[in-house]
Amino acid sequence: MREGVRSAYQRRAGEYVQALGSLDVMASNDRQLISEWAESLTGRVVDAGCGPGHWTQLLYESGVDVVGIDMVEEFVESAKERFPSTPFEVGDFASLPFEDMQLGGILAWYSTIHIPPTEMPAVLDEFVRCLQPGGSLLMGFFSGEDIEKFNHAIAPAYFWPPDELRDELSQRGLSVVRVQTRHDLGSRPHGALWARKTPREELPVSNQPSDQRSEGMVLSEELRTAAEAEGIEKFVVGAVIHDVGRVLVVTRSLSDDFLPGLEEVPSGGVDSGEGLSEALNRELTEEVGFAAEHVDPGFLEWFDYESRSGRRTRQFTVSVPLTGRQVKLSEEHTSYRWISSEQVDSTNATPETKNLLRSWFTAAL
Repeated sequence: MREGVRSAYQRRAGEYVQALGSLDVMASNDRQLISEWAESLTGRVVDAGCGPGHWTQLLYESGVDVVGIDMVEEFVESAKERFPSTPFEVGDFASLPFEDMQLGGILAWYSTIHIPPTEMPAVLDEFVRCLQPGGSLLMGFFSGEDIEKFNHAIAPAYFWPPDELRDELSQRGLSVVRVQTRHDLGSRPHGALWARKTPREELPVSNQPSDQRSEGMVLSEELRTAAEAEGIEKFVVGAVIHDVGRVLVVTRSLSDDFLPGLEEVPSGGVDSGEGLSEALNRELTEEVGFAAEHVDPGFLEWFDYESRSGRRTRQFTVSVPLTGRQVKLSEEHTSYRWISSEQVDSTNATPETKNLLRSWFTAAL
């Protein structure tokens, strides 16, 4: 399959470079996305399947330490002629010539569209192998409702649902921080995924003593014991529920006698005799219709306040992935929405909740 694709591009390389080898004919939002991605990069970067090399050149001009790799010699020769200052090499992105965790970023911009679904896991494994912790992958692909083969002008290609591709990346320890789709008139639907390889145990955890930052200490009962020793009398547990780089905020009913109409993360008090994790699952089930099931290790925030009854209260908040579940609000809340990092300041949440959300986005991004 790979040899057939290479041969097909070799036969039409000149035509392809002339038609699609310039940034001038690329979609403006694609240029903007790749430029934004470039600003986030540190370390060596590979344009995997660089084709005519125009995206490699954009990264190079953005100050990125980049090399373009493509298995089509004609593309590499053309790129070297047109962009003599930018490094290009002949190679196969399914077997990158780099040591483990050597790369700060990989751009795979429509270079995986011809990979059969059965072979995609191995390609993604190779990308993950080469990425260093904190490194990121930006993929461009044809978006569809199902994984489906179609007749591409060069060789057979595949549509991928963004959620399916996101799941493949998540299974390999990559956190998807942005999903972008577009469907221009007269063209196929396009998609892009920006994912970051950041081990959860390395995410920053503010307000947490250094001896309590291990993976197994998320909502440990030792947290409550330590808090009680500080004079904390009441506990609340909550969750930043997240999906593709956005987080869930729910709006309290106007008839509620506590913070009416304010946005918040799903949360609630710990009942007498309840464990922290037990209370979290109960509260989430009551407020959004599902239990935590999985709590992301490495993220835990807390803040203290005085309850209406004058009791010193501490709220612990963890990070919980949505993983395809449906939100079903309780009567306590009237609506919900998904917000990005740029929308945190637009909420009417309390300052404590806004700071919590900022901390989550800082850790995730």
